[in-house]
Amino acid sequence: MSVFVLDVDMRLLRDLPPGEPILAAATGLGAAASGFQESISSIRNKWSALDTLYTGPGRDKVLQAMERPSQQARDHQESVSLAADALNEFAAELVEINAARIALKQQIDDEESRLVPIATEMTSGNIPNWDGAHAMMAQRTATFQADVEALEDRYERARAACQSALDGISRVSTPVISQFDSPGMDLETEAAEDLAASFANATKPDANEEDIAAFYRALGEMGPAQVAAFAAAVPAASLFVKGMGAYQEASFWKSLSPSQRAGLAKSMPGLTGNLEGAPYKVRSEANRDVLEIVLSPAYEATEEQREAYRSISDALKGSGNPPKQLISFEPDHDHPLAAIAVGDLDGEVGIDTNVTYVVPGMNNYSTNMGSLVTNAETVRDRQVRADGTRNHVTVAYIGYETPGATSVTADGHAERGAQAFATSLDGLHLTYSTNGLPAPETNVIAHSYGTHMTTKALGETIYPITSAVYVGSAGVDSDVSSDQLNIDRGVDGRRDIFVSTAKGDGLAPVGILVTDVFALAGGDSGSESNYRTDPSEEDWGGRYFSSEGVKVGDEVYVATEKHDFDQYLAADSNSLRGIVYATIGQGQKLP
Repeated sequence: MSVFVLDVDMRLLRDLPPGEPILAAATGLGAAASGFQESISSIRNKWSALDTLYTGPGRDKVLQAMERPSQQARDHQESVSLAADALNEFAAELVEINAARIALKQQIDDEESRLVPIATEMTSGNIPNWDGAHAMMAQRTATFQADVEALEDRYERARAACQSALDGISRVSTPVISQFDSPGMDLETEAAEDLAASFANATKPDANEEDIAAFYRALGEMGPAQVAAFAAAVPAASLFVKGMGAYQEASFWKSLSPSQRAGLAKSMPGLTGNLEGAPYKVRSEANRDVLEIVLSPAYEATEEQREAYRSISDALKGSGNPPKQLISFEPDHDHPLAAIAVGDLDGEVGIDTNVTYVVPGMNNYSTNMGSLVTNAETVRDRQVRADGTRNHVTVAYIGYETPGATSVTADGHAERGAQAFATSLDGLHLTYSTNGLPAPETNVIAHSYGTHMTTKALGETIYPITSAVYVGSAGVDSDVSSDQLNIDRGVDGRRDIFVSTAKGDGLAPVGILVTDVFALAGGDSGSESNYRTDPSEEDWGGRYFSSEGVKVGDEVYVATEKHDFDQYLAADSNSLRGIVYATIGQGQKLP
């Protein structure tokens, strides 16, 4: 199945009521009104014929009483005629809109058949042009989406005109109702029901990608008031965080109107806060709203979760220079997940942005978020000192469930984490392009088990990153080499991936050895274990640099003496010196 489609949302047009039944109903309505008026006139005429026969004292009152129903029947027929005319016009528009929809759908199908082979060819070969292919498809999608929106606007104008005409019909008497209320022609109630049903499917334990995508499609059809009403009726919706792929999420955000975006952020902050394509400032504000909700004593959470919430909240505090943005937050995991950017991740027109993710390994949870954020601040500070011309941003990333000691030899945490991390990396690229900025240079610093997860992620991304740095690696899949990772190449043609394990780090090689022992034995407690390779070995293809002590001029850089990520990122360490060079595009300075 091709990854390229013209993803034009025509669901609203498909769900429009058919015009033909409305035409038939309008015709029947007029006939019924005429019949009613004729019946009343016949009764009046019969009473009038009694004028010469009945001479009792109430004669005049009886005859006068029949004048009023007769006049009201005429007024009623006139009102019904106005309603029938309005319905006829509305139905005729529906028939034409539906015909235009069918013709447009055929045009979209034909164009997709023409473009898919072109896009496929653009992304094949030695230098795949994914950006160009997606841009081509996105441009044609936008053109067709504009045609769809024009038809939707035409429908809305027809519906509003019909509704206005019906609202303008006044009541002619208390017992004879000629005020026509027509909520059935407004699709908002039906759309709200569809949204609730889609949400139920998307939150099932066995929900699949299509279930989640269907919910996003339904959500995209709702206005701010409807989303607010839905979130109020279904409180769990405000913390919903399940997403799609990066490209689908960015396309979803791009398709929303400004009012829809604002309404989504207010009513569903959990979704908005983790939505690729949305500006990171918007995501951060939404995630801070979620953090405020879960910090409330009324929110049900374990003590470990509450400790994590407090840790994340404390890590966000500071002077605001550089700013800190909570760019992802999933509070309902046993170990809540979060990512905090240090610096302005949204970038700025005319200033190049350099982004570096800091990814930990085993036993690193958001209960200790402050420590990783401090490390990210240290990295950014050194990057700014070495290269002050660019906007540098570091991201303290605990966006995956890191393993404990009993599961570190298995692949499960890495495989699940890789999918989320690849989405985050691709999302960064797409967020910038969605908001009209050139993609930033993107780097990853990974430690221990984090190198294993990152290696898997860099085999799944659509867009290449600039560089990766592995320190204290606990090993990567033995059947993967550096050349297979989606990382830019240096001037010598090799991938810009830099690797270092300190001599004092005795745990990293033990982790590789133990993993291989479990792989040989056939698994770890029922979880599959694969053989791992030490990426610091020369034949793996990485660029090795030292984490031992060294003196450069008058500057002394200390050695890393154990496995701790904090030591590899210590401000006065030689390892951090190498990491900074690698992540600002000056890796050639490393011996």
